[in-house]
Amino acid sequence: MDNPGQCKALNVSDEKRCLEAATSINGLFCSFHSKQCQDCDYGHAKFLEDLQSQKGTVVRALERLERRTAEVLFREEKWYSWVRECQDEEERGREKEREKVRMEAAMFKRHWKAAQLRARDAKAKEDKMRQDAYLEQVYKESLALKERNGEGEDTDDDEMDWDPIEDVLEDNRGSYLDLVQTFLWMVDPNAAAEADTAMSGINAPTPSTPGPSVLTETAESAPKLNAEISQGAKASPSSKKAKSKNKKKVTPAAKAPGPKPEPDKGLIESREEMHERLKNGTEYNQAKVKGVMIAGTLENPVISTKTVTFPENLVQKMLAEIHDIKHLLFCRLLLGHAALLPAALRANNVEEFLADPEVTTAALRDICLKMENPSLQDIRDACADFFRSEEEEEEADIEMSKPASPTSKDTDEHGMPMFKLKKQKGELPDTWKPKSEMAKMAEQMGQLPTFDSIMENEEGGAVNFGENKDSKVPRKKIRVKICGKSIWNYPSNKAMNRGGWLHFCIIAKDSSLHDAVALCRHWDEFFELNILAIWQYFPGANWAEWVGNRYRQQMLQLGFIMYFESASPDAHDLTIRENNRNRGGGRRSHAVFEARNFICAHIKRDDPMLFKAHRFRSGPDIYNPAGPVLKTICRDPETNRARDIQPGEDIMSIWDDVNHPGTTFFYSKDENHADQSEGNLSLRRVFDEPNKFPKNLFYHKADELEDAILFPEELADKKLDPLNVGKVDPIGIWEEGFSLKGFVEGDCFESDSDTESEAWMTDSDAGREHEDDSDLDDEADEEGDAVDADQETADAINDTEVEQKPKIDIVEVARAIGHSDEMREVMKKMLLKPKRAPRDRSSPAAMQAEFMEFLDKEKAKVFKQVWHSADLEPNAQAHYTEMMDMTRKCRKHCRNTFDCAPVILGFHLVDDLNVEPEYAKGVHKAIAKIAPFFYPQFLESEDGEPFRNSLMFNQAERAKNFPDIRSHVSNKYRAPSFWKEFEDEMRKVHGELNELPAEWDLHIRPIIAHLYKCGVLRSRSDLRVQGEAIAGKEPGRDKWDVFFDWRRNMNNMNWDPAMVNPLTINPFKATAKNFALKNPTARFAVLTLWSAPHFYPLMIGWDNRDPTSFRDLIGRYFNWMFVPKDLPRSEWSIHLSAQARITPYKKFLGKNVIARRDKYLVMATDEGELFKLVAATTFAIQTKPWRLELDLWKSFVNVDIKFLEGLDDKWVE
Repeated sequence: MDNPGQCKALNVSDEKRCLEAATSINGLFCSFHSKQCQDCDYGHAKFLEDLQSQKGTVVRALERLERRTAEVLFREEKWYSWVRECQDEEERGREKEREKVRMEAAMFKRHWKAAQLRARDAKAKEDKMRQDAYLEQVYKESLALKERNGEGEDTDDDEMDWDPIEDVLEDNRGSYLDLVQTFLWMVDPNAAAEADTAMSGINAPTPSTPGPSVLTETAESAPKLNAEISQGAKASPSSKKAKSKNKKKVTPAAKAPGPKPEPDKGLIESREEMHERLKNGTEYNQAKVKGVMIAGTLENPVISTKTVTFPENLVQKMLAEIHDIKHLLFCRLLLGHAALLPAALRANNVEEFLADPEVTTAALRDICLKMENPSLQDIRDACADFFRSEEEEEEADIEMSKPASPTSKDTDEHGMPMFKLKKQKGELPDTWKPKSEMAKMAEQMGQLPTFDSIMENEEGGAVNFGENKDSKVPRKKIRVKICGKSIWNYPSNKAMNRGGWLHFCIIAKDSSLHDAVALCRHWDEFFELNILAIWQYFPGANWAEWVGNRYRQQMLQLGFIMYFESASPDAHDLTIRENNRNRGGGRRSHAVFEARNFICAHIKRDDPMLFKAHRFRSGPDIYNPAGPVLKTICRDPETNRARDIQPGEDIMSIWDDVNHPGTTFFYSKDENHADQSEGNLSLRRVFDEPNKFPKNLFYHKADELEDAILFPEELADKKLDPLNVGKVDPIGIWEEGFSLKGFVEGDCFESDSDTESEAWMTDSDAGREHEDDSDLDDEADEEGDAVDADQETADAINDTEVEQKPKIDIVEVARAIGHSDEMREVMKKMLLKPKRAPRDRSSPAAMQAEFMEFLDKEKAKVFKQVWHSADLEPNAQAHYTEMMDMTRKCRKHCRNTFDCAPVILGFHLVDDLNVEPEYAKGVHKAIAKIAPFFYPQFLESEDGEPFRNSLMFNQAERAKNFPDIRSHVSNKYRAPSFWKEFEDEMRKVHGELNELPAEWDLHIRPIIAHLYKCGVLRSRSDLRVQGEAIAGKEPGRDKWDVFFDWRRNMNNMNWDPAMVNPLTINPFKATAKNFALKNPTARFAVLTLWSAPHFYPLMIGWDNRDPTSFRDLIGRYFNWMFVPKDLPRSEWSIHLSAQARITPYKKFLGKNVIARRDKYLVMATDEGELFKLVAATTFAIQTKPWRLELDLWKSFVNVDIKFLEGLDDKWVE
């Protein structure tokens, strides 16, 4: 073993252990090896320091390199973006040139045949020129030989070679000139061959003798015109070679004119073709006509397969007008072409313009591209120019928009000026253009004069006033003369008359009514255009698509202009609703897929039709909206074409024909001809069928009563706001009233606003309400003082104990203030009550529960307004407002008094019912509602003075007259005799509801309309319903009301097993009598839940609304949103809810409170106990979920047995 005192080091020479003793401080090495180890450690440390220093140096160098790299990359990236912008701009220029070339190529492709013929002719001409050149060369050689031999003469030779490019361009120019003449109808087709020959270069064309023509120009004028154009073109020879040849007297060969074929003009309709179309018509495009066409109607006396035709004299008149419109179109195109405008202004006619040497071939190409197939907008503007007056109305100067420069960055996207730093020398420009492009642009700008310089506008000048920042520059309205035609310097922006649209339809023969509609300037122009199209005013083959069938015709005449209808497939067939209730314990699942058919249409803004101002009581009334148009047109007796009535013409208009006594209106259903596909249509005589109009086809008294409820705004004298027509307020209240702010801020339960009462505030109470609000805001809430008194007092006591200050006896303070013994006792009781632990709101479950409570309270506010709006009981809204105002006034009185029976009772009930602070406010609201029956001091006070003589508290007088409302009896318990009249009528009409007596509709529809507007009813898309709405009279009440028959599915309905039949519970009078026998001083109260005459305030889930669906007498389908009283066993539903309200407090209420349907019998041995029980019951009714309410107008509180037995059974049973 090693010696523990021996050195641990090994010798380097022999790698053996050192034999010296370990004398170092650490006891491991000898002095020699210890020193060596210390030197080694020092060297290692120094080496590490050097490495760290080098690392730092490298890191700093890398950081500088990274920064430098970033700077270089940033500059390169900026340079790249600049270069990219330059390349993009050059590419855009090339793309524009390519587009121009493509358009030119497309035009020549359309004229490929003519171009091929011209190329063949050019080749022949080139061969001829080569031959001439060869002959000329031989001729020159012969002359040279003669000259050498002394036989020649001095000859002026031109040694320049012949260039065929100029001749090709001149050939193209001839094609452009021919296209212009063809479009403007300047060439007689019978003289086309001679005209083309003249264009080829004949010096003196041979005049031809044309046949009869319908052209405006004479036949002799065409050759003369072409000769002038040819001479004008020859004024500039194609080459110097040609000049030399013209000077020579002797030519090698004479040039014989060759035949030149006509160019293809398929896209331009000739005058003869248009004449044929107007005279004999064209086939309708039947493939685009949808729906059933009906013959024999006012709109379609006969169904023709061709468009309308015109007599010869009218055809000639329209052709002459169209000839002028074509010239106007040509002039307006020239007005927008800066290169051709100077020549057009100088020329007195088109011939002079075409012969002008400044009219370049390139410019003619541009104008031909537009004329060959002009846009519909250009055609519309030309038609409008034809009917424009010589003098426009005095208006402000026309604002012509100047397009903003795409590269201008002086303003932002909102037009506000932008601050830009001044560029330093050497910085990159915003935009860059090569010198060649800038030189080219400068050259073009120098060649093309501006509009101001051409027109010599007074606004132009030599002084540069800087750039005009306004994008709209005012221009003077002037008339200029283009090729001899006067035209305004701006297109018409007004509505075009029907004559202009007639010419538009004729010129743009392939257009449709959709295209014309897109060009309308005003709704009246748009509407008139559609009405005229219905009556076949326009001879367009594609103008029958929109107005082809009878259904659309009638919609159009009403101002409802449909352009798309989603009719197939039927949305009802696509709708799927599945509900898996899963009674096995799992969650219920719902699968819903809903589809809707829709119609897209145009309608005039603010049109009275929006709120049903067009009401038709007979057949002719349907044409009232189109009356102003129909009074100005009539039917041609020969062609049945609709035409304008000329001034002074005595003829029956279409409007007179519509209202003629001999005009009969028929109604027919096409149920037996549902298949309207091709090959399955058949003709039939509808006037041979029974002519019986459906009850809901015209506007009747029932419609008037319904509209008075749905659209009361129409009865107002002031102008209607379309946004407020038919507005349903409850929906808006839900959207505006529901806010998460209250929930987040924690005041969703602490708010003291009586929203349900504020909605029914009367005008007389508005001023007092503001006063009450100020009082409520200035003072602390009574509930806060009462409910939280124990908490705040206990906190104060604890604080005093911690601070070791003398304890303050709250009871002694109350005694010093002068509170009664009862108040001091209840305060002492609440002080001794253990402090309630605060609600835990940290867990997600607690937050979810609190949020659901917040939603319940918000929904309750909306539901209450919906319910009370739909209450059709006489004076229902006034009674409810009075009851809520009384409750608020009583709360204020008790708060100010404080030491009174209602406040003391509130302290007791909060403790006895173990009410949480969040819900304690409802206790004091409930007490304030019934306190006047036990606390007469309120009615004797100033606050209670308005209610002192109210029937609400004069119970004996109120009990004498039961409200004039229908009974609550459901289908299950209604006597069979009640349905006898309805069943007898149904047998007479074989089950057709719309055939039932019209008198029933007068009583049903106003009530349904009221319930629908309030939100109690909703439309139903499913056509399968479970019941019907009928009108009837109950025994003992001679007044019509609406009832709902659901008997056919009564036995198939599913019911909650927890439901109990309320009729099995003993009547209240018998129960009260037995209680009074045992308690001689007994007092009673009969409390009734609020409900409307037709429904209970119970919500129906969306998946349970099918059993409440019904149809009215005119075939409309509805769902109930809340439980209707006619629903079988509805009594069971309200009884279940009424019992559920008092079940949580059964321990406190005991057997003294009994629920039966929607009523409660409260029994007590004395008045004090009754006050306590009635207050507790009222709180139980109106607390969470805050939807049910106590109706004091149907309740009787603090009465004896004698009064109770004297009540009519309607009040208590």
